[in-house]
Amino acid sequence: MALNTTAARMIGETHQDFTYTCSAKDVQYWLGASEPVLLVVVRLDQQRAWWKRLDTWFADPRRRRSRVVTFDKVDALLGLGSNHQIAAVATPADDPLPLLRSSETLTTNLLRVRGFAPTIHWAETDITDRQGAWAVMSEAGQYESGFILQSNRLYSFADLDGPLAPLCRSTSASFPTAKWADAEDPASRRNFVALLNFTLRAMHYQELRFHPEKNYVFHVASPDLAPRKMKVGRGSGQTVFQVYRADENKVRYCRHHAAFLNFRQWDGHWYLEIDPTYHFTRDGERESLFAPEYLAKIKRLERNAAVRGQVEHWAQFLAQRQSDTLFDAADRRIEFDELTAVTVDAAIDERTWTVPKEAELGDLPLFPEEGPIAS
Repeated sequence: MALNTTAARMIGETHQDFTYTCSAKDVQYWLGASEPVLLVVVRLDQQRAWWKRLDTWFADPRRRRSRVVTFDKVDALLGLGSNHQIAAVATPADDPLPLLRSSETLTTNLLRVRGFAPTIHWAETDITDRQGAWAVMSEAGQYESGFILQSNRLYSFADLDGPLAPLCRSTSASFPTAKWADAEDPASRRNFVALLNFTLRAMHYQELRFHPEKNYVFHVASPDLAPRKMKVGRGSGQTVFQVYRADENKVRYCRHHAAFLNFRQWDGHWYLEIDPTYHFTRDGERESLFAPEYLAKIKRLERNAAVRGQVEHWAQFLAQRQSDTLFDAADRRIEFDELTAVTVDAAIDERTWTVPKEAELGDLPLFPEEGPIAS
């Protein structure tokens, strides 16, 4: 069914969506059809159209009772790539996607760990929490965050004669990293994962911050809120911090690239699982009150290529300090290899379920009334 309209505004229209109320007779007729039914709303004045599959939409009893269909102006937009999505609608839910007689290599989000510092150092300590540790290090004017506190002991890959020395009340000892890395008892594994997490953040403390409530790391803002583009490895790099303005003088929000980073062990090998996301602030520091809405919107816009590019960028960024440079010595407390790839003996024709590149909404701003600050 197609509905043409030249109305200035649709019922319930906002800058994000609008609604259409169906008649009870139409809903009953459509749900009785043997094939999926699509509702298409066309705005002649805007030369745009939106579509919705009605049998799945009205599968919710509350929606059937209200007979209201909500169209998201981004997700439901009828564009060049919609033909593939509409074709997928015609495929019954219990039918598998067609497999191609071809092998396919898949890149995972698992960054393999090449190795660790060979030794874990420890010493007795009177410090019971990290806040107390920061207070002691502040008096000495030296800092190191790559440590854990457990049962009145401090553990670290770093030597304990540096910034961590004021925290220790005994001479240091050490044991092979493999004792924890290969341990089977849960306590040792938890301690090792915690040490890996704090060490990784310490290795990148100048660029990354940890969000204690959401448990992800994010790129810090530039001092003058200028866009920050980071180039690592091949390619032109990625803009990891960007300011968006409501007008010339008012910052609406700042977008920081972020990621959940979790160490995992499978079949005796350690990996870092990378799940990219975004962090939104009002001014580069204070979190935006609308962060959930901003995140939901950008996640709906992203395609596979964008997510894969972010995973690859994070992998290259985290591995970049493993070689000596003219100005800095390599930090080899945790060394990474490459993203793990797997080869499967069948492939899926991605045209049956993904939107082609030319149909992506890259030419549309994330929010229609906003735009990035000029660099």
